[in-house]
Amino acid sequence: MNNQHILKWAVPLLRVALATILLWFGLTKVLDLGAFSSLNSSIFSFFPDPIFLSVAGVIEIIVGLCLLLNFLTREMIVVLWFQMAGVLLSFMLNPSIFFLHNNTFFLTVEGEFVIKNLLLIASSVMLFAHTSSRRTHSRSSK
Repeated sequence: MNNQHILKWAVPLLRVALATILLWFGLTKVLDLGAFSSLNSSIFSFFPDPIFLSVAGVIEIIVGLCLLLNFLTREMIVVLWFQMAGVLLSFMLNPSIFFLHNNTFFLTVEGEFVIKNLLLIASSVMLFAHTSSRRTHSRSSK
């Protein structure tokens, strides 16, 4: 089995996995079923809690659906990056929530929850690069 064959299956699998996570998290936010509400009010207290959480959830659902359907993939990944930048900004806005005893080497449960977004960002970079190279490749082969 060569790398091209693996890549043929790996990239769609990565896209569906990322879409599933985003849909799941988005629905949890929209339905206010998770711990997002209390975490959100602790970090982004300047935004109205139910509205901010619902908007963030709807954005995740839209991005997740588009990734699942392989529709506007590159554009949705850029939207995801903006949202992820906001999520990672929370480390600067209220670090005491994320770091145990203000030590950057020891994460709290909330810190672990947010830091996993680095994996989502890395996955989205892979998808973005693959989508770009596939378009470039199909143009150059014509």
